[in-house]
Amino acid sequence: MVVGLRISSGNTSQVGQILFFGAAPYPRKKEVRNMRIQHWQDAASLLVGVWLVASPFALGFSGAALWISIALGLGVVLFALEAFIIPSYLEEWGEMLMGLALVLAPWTFGYEKGSVTTSSVLAGIVVIVLACWELTTDRDFTTWWHDRWHHRAG
Repeated sequence: MVVGLRISSGNTSQVGQILFFGAAPYPRKKEVRNMRIQHWQDAASLLVGVWLVASPFALGFSGAALWISIALGLGVVLFALEAFIIPSYLEEWGEMLMGLALVLAPWTFGYEKGSVTTSSVLAGIVVIVLACWELTTDRDFTTWWHDRWHHRAG
C-alpha cells in the first residue's frame, strides 16, 4: 500500500486529503452526536450528586463529613455524566459502589448524628435504587444477563 497526498484546488473537500493507493476509497462521514439522556435515572443521579456536593454548605457539615460528601458527590456526578457521553451499563456498578460508600460513611468515619448522617444514608440509598432500576431497564444489560445466566444447558 502506497500513501500519497492529493492537493486539489477544485474541490475543497479533497484539499490535503491523504490517499491510500491500493485500498478502496471510503467516504468521509461526519458524525455529530449530541449528548442524549437514555435513562431518566442518570439525570436523577446527577441531581443527587450535585446535592451531595452542595449539602455540606447547605447543612453546615464540618470535618471528614464535608470532604467525604464532596468527594463521593463528585464521583456520582462523574458517573452520571459518563452515562450521557458513553452510554453503557457499566457506570451503574460504579454508582452502586458510590451509594454503598455513602450509606457506610457515617459509621466508618464517625459522622455526628443528625442531618449529616441522614443526608449521606438517604443519598446513598437513592443512588443505589436508581442504579439498580436503570440496570433492570437497560436493554444491553438485560440481554447480557439473559445470554449469560439464562441459557439452556446443552
